[in-house]
Amino acid sequence: MHERSAEINYGLPATFGVILALLVMFFGYNLKLSTHMAKLEEKNGSRQKQIDELKKEIEQLKQGVKN
Repeated sequence: MHERSAEINYGLPATFGVILALLVMFFGYNLKLSTHMAKLEEKNGSRQKQIDELKKEIEQLKQGVKN
């Protein structure tokens, strides 16, 4: 019975350590992913601004051709 108790005493902290390591990796990945998403959204915003400016220029050119 004493051997079983020793196995539990060593097994529980080891299991806890593995779970803790997995959680740290998971949250680290999520933080990295969040940062990457923020960069992509910023890049997308600047691209959308360029697209809008080009659309305005096209409309101005169309108006110039019609006149």
